[in-house]
Amino acid sequence: MRLSVILGYLKPYTKHCIMAPLFKFIEAVLELFLPLVMANVIDKGAARGDAGYVLGMGAVMLLIVTVGLGCSLVCQYMASVASQGFGTVLRNAVFERINRLSHTQIDRLGIPSLINRVTVDTQQLQYAVAMLLRLVVRAPFLCIGGIIMALTIDPGLSLVVIAAIPLFLIVIILVMRLTVRLHRTVQNRLDKLTLILRENLSGVRVIRAFTRTKQEQKRFSASVDHHTQASLGAGVLSALLNPATQLIMNAAIVAIVWFGGIRVNAGGMSTGEVIAFINYVNMILLALMVVSNLVITFTKAYTSAGRVAEVLATQPAVSDS
Repeated sequence: MRLSVILGYLKPYTKHCIMAPLFKFIEAVLELFLPLVMANVIDKGAARGDAGYVLGMGAVMLLIVTVGLGCSLVCQYMASVASQGFGTVLRNAVFERINRLSHTQIDRLGIPSLINRVTVDTQQLQYAVAMLLRLVVRAPFLCIGGIIMALTIDPGLSLVVIAAIPLFLIVIILVMRLTVRLHRTVQNRLDKLTLILRENLSGVRVIRAFTRTKQEQKRFSASVDHHTQASLGAGVLSALLNPATQLIMNAAIVAIVWFGGIRVNAGGMSTGEVIAFINYVNMILLALMVVSNLVITFTKAYTSAGRVAEVLATQPAVSDS
């Protein structure tokens, strides 16, 4: 329900939401062919000393990269327009709804919490939309396409990739399950911190009149420490994701180099095919790393979506009519 409410504000940018993934898809398709071209350069050009073939394939690679760059630029532009426009429309809608709420409803939701929902949460959703349009199509396609291309090169060596992917998925799922609660705690403690700050700013004269400055400083410092601890917990867990995925990726590459060397000595593979296979493995595992980072981004966005949707779903107690 919360996602349907939030995504409804993307309707004015439907064209951009279609064009951005389409151009990113074209870029991904072109990127899949680069390792095969490189393998031909090594096996048919460099191995035979054919400089003309090397230059010709080099021109083909340059053309592929140029077209891919153009597609990427178009995608970035479309995604930027859509995400920035979505953030503007959503922020205005939340602000308009808050202005129509009664004092009782505002007190129930909390003024500091509403401030964070208009600013921090909408910004997080805007960033998630940008990542959605730029990477959600590209990363899965490169992962699946890379697996297919690796299977066409050498099905036996592809078992290394097939063994590494479940390990990636286990790490991603564990991080996702644990970070949802942590990011919700961070947002709640940020609301508390904003509340204390607002009370101190609005009641500074009363605080000074009753000589409670030190007590309020201790109260604010305690709230900052609680928010810092929650942020550190979420940050440490998120920071463990990249080293874990890098470890799996490097272990897979070592296994491919080892068994690929054996296959080359036995005549089952060429040097260019081994290099192309390694490139595809890098492509697959880097795409999975992007997916893992997207999981963190969308986990934060999911929490923010719930907070923003709660405001939008709150019907004003007093009607204008």
